Amino acid sequence: MKTLLLAILFLFTSSAWAEWITIGENDADTLYIDFASLKPNGQIRKIQELQDFKQRGKGGEMSVLTKSEYDCEKLSYRVFAVTTYAGSMATGKKLSTKTANPKAWVLVIPQTDSETVFETVCAQ
Repeated sequence: MKTLLLAILFLFTSSAWAEWITIGENDADTLYIDFASLKPNGQIRKIQELQDFKQRGKGGEMSVLTKSEYDCEKLSYRVFAVTTYAGSMATGKKLSTKTANPKAWVLVIPQTDSETVFETVCAQ
């Protein structure tokens, strides 16, 4: 019974149930963030991002789910987890998951997806 309840709980907390808001789009992909996952702590913003490709990637992925953190004061970010999916919008078979416990922050590069996310979450 506990296993069934945990499975149901997982379904309702998975990325498929997130409220994705489009924040950028180009010829290659569409970039979304889940405002419900936004966790501000002073100048730091934790967020869940989704990159949805218009063509399948080399590893067979159609979407990438990223859990990251942005430092609005220092114009930098770090990534905690990246998961690739065979389907659009983080659906279908999970192809890979990479987790990290990063200590170093990376500067946001202008005209990249990280800048788009940075500008959006730091405006909140």
